Amino acid sequence: MPDSLRTLLHQWEVKPAPEPNFRAEVWRRIAERKRRLSFRIWSRTEETVGQPAWAAIVVAVMLFAGTATGNAWRERELRHERTAGLTAYVLAVNPVAHAATIRP
Repeated sequence: MPDSLRTLLHQWEVKPAPEPNFRAEVWRRIAERKRRLSFRIWSRTEETVGQPAWAAIVVAVMLFAGTATGNAWRERELRHERTAGLTAYVLAVNPVAHAATIRP
């Protein structure tokens, strides 16, 4: 490349005048993109889960989660009832244990 062209290219600068609403327009475009992206994700999810096979999977997972949670709660309640029953029995049969629970 000739030196005169190289010198000319180094000196060349483009300085466009900024538009008056440049920043506002940039932020508006960013917000629009976010809105479109969130809508696209929702519509894809709705499209996928709306299929019968996926709907059946979701129902099966929810039933499993509900059953597991119910069983865990029932086991906790049974342990609590057993402990309360044993405590009541010991207090009824053993007068020393009953006296220990009475506080002056």
